[in-house]
Amino acid sequence: PLFSPVRQNEGLFDAIQASFTRLLGSGEYILGPAVGEFEKELAQLTGYSHTVGCSSGTEALILALKALGLPPDSEVLTPAFSFVASASSILWAGLNPVLADVDLQTGIVTVAQLEAALTPKTRAVIAVDLYGRQVDVEAIRGFCKAHNLYLIEDGAQSIGVPHRGADFYTLSFYPTKNIGGIGDAGAIATNELKWSQ
Repeated sequence: PLFSPVRQNEGLFDAIQASFTRLLGSGEYILGPAVGEFEKELAQLTGYSHTVGCSSGTEALILALKALGLPPDSEVLTPAFSFVASASSILWAGLNPVLADVDLQTGIVTVAQLEAALTPKTRAVIAVDLYGRQVDVEAIRGFCKAHNLYLIEDGAQSIGVPHRGADFYTLSFYPTKNIGGIGDAGAIATNELKWSQ
């Protein structure tokens, strides 16, 4: 098969088994020291000051959007070519998705496409990294700053690439992602302490 979590984890099985045994023996399965340590290491990996684990990458997007406290008629720009969570998370947060076209060579959204989709009700952008390729965060951040918009970078498919200052950086640990879990999980990274609590 194209993807096999068993094959992917073969070389790590003993280390995973030892970690699982320690966790099982601790009895601290929810929000325990293991989660705190993971969040701390993830903050170092992403380059953000704070990370918070959550149930999925979709939930990370929803929580990031809700933390912004936007009015209900707000529009959020997101790429038309992406996993359904990019648009559905906006709906779940009670906001309005606006789909922006993507570059035909890369499959990712650029400032030109965001400019074309911009309206007076636009309040935020979800820029999606795709297949390990990162959006031009600096250019999109400049666009957001010029239009007074929040920026959420969906890094579900780009864990480990350099990050340069979105308001939120969201991650997925679905088994097929760059760092896959046993089951589903996600995380939010930010430099703002008020959004990490």
